[in-house]
Amino acid sequence: MKDEQLSFEKIKKLGIVPVKDKENPLSYLKSVRLKTVLENYYTDKVAVKEIIRKYDLPIDNVMDFHRYLPYYYTKVMCPYDGTKMCAAMPSRSNFKGHSPNVFCL
Repeated sequence: MKDEQLSFEKIKKLGIVPVKDKENPLSYLKSVRLKTVLENYYTDKVAVKEIIRKYDLPIDNVMDFHRYLPYYYTKVMCPYDGTKMCAAMPSRSNFKGHSPNVFCL
């Protein structure tokens, strides 16, 4: 999927897939809180270390934070069941120019 210019605002409008994996440190965050964490992360408002501390996330290494990012819904519809396809959220260093690989859940 080749998106025009991806932004966190566009991802918020498309929708963030709820984190259901209980092993994921972000799984206990409510939808609104998760969006706040992600907005802080993508806009560089708060350092990753501070996000981890502020939300008491069980992440030992700041470099691992991006591994726990949730999926987001895309505009692409699945040709088999007609649902929106998803993509993994990129790390903030890979956000610009991100061209997601879409998949069905």
